[in-house]
Amino acid sequence: MRLPGDLTARPLTRDDARAVHEVTAAQELHDVGVVLIEEADVVGDWQRPGSDVPAGTLGVFDGGRLVAYAEVSGEGRGGAAVHPRYRGRGIGTALAAWTRRLAGERGAPVLGITVPQGSPADVLLERLGHHVR
Repeated sequence: MRLPGDLTARPLTRDDARAVHEVTAAQELHDVGVVLIEEADVVGDWQRPGSDVPAGTLGVFDGGRLVAYAEVSGEGRGGAAVHPRYRGRGIGTALAAWTRRLAGERGAPVLGITVPQGSPADVLLERLGHHVR
């Protein structure tokens, strides 16, 4: 995956749940004005039977700080967040391509990602050819 500047990517581990929460919370606060996610939501999702965090996630880091992430579950469901300060650099586009590729490799013809209508994520996904389901 091509990332701008000195950003790096690696699969996430369960120890990254707090950082995923922080990035997602920053995105929610910026986009909808309220934080809806709790760290327990991330932990709970990652503890579900069949969850394979390292095989189904990718984190983007600036040094040691998580600035974006994406995940694909076995059910054809995905999630992603890019910290608002890191938007406009191609990170979301790279993560969208990664999620499409991984879902396809897993045999999922459709990948569902829930995003707020009209949000930057919604605009990006529509521009990349995704549609509302």
